[in-house]
Amino acid sequence: MVQRPAHEDRACVESVAASSTAFQRRIATEQESRLQQQLTDEGATVVHVPDRAAFRDAAAHVYEEFERAMPEAYRMVMEAAQ
Repeated sequence: MVQRPAHEDRACVESVAASSTAFQRRIATEQESRLQQQLTDEGATVVHVPDRAAFRDAAAHVYEEFERAMPEAYRMVMEAAQ
């Protein structure tokens, strides 16, 4: 029989999960900044896309072609993205 954790235990786990998420996001942001700087230092141009909806709309044909060419792979990618 599976027992539910005590309220205090659950609160502790939720607190640790929230802290871990914040830590992971901070580390990821720092790593992204370092990588972008490295790429820029090596001559790459880093493009920031402020309007993601417009970018998504402009790239829609790529998804349509991908779905036609590889329907199973397309399905798997779309499921993983959700």
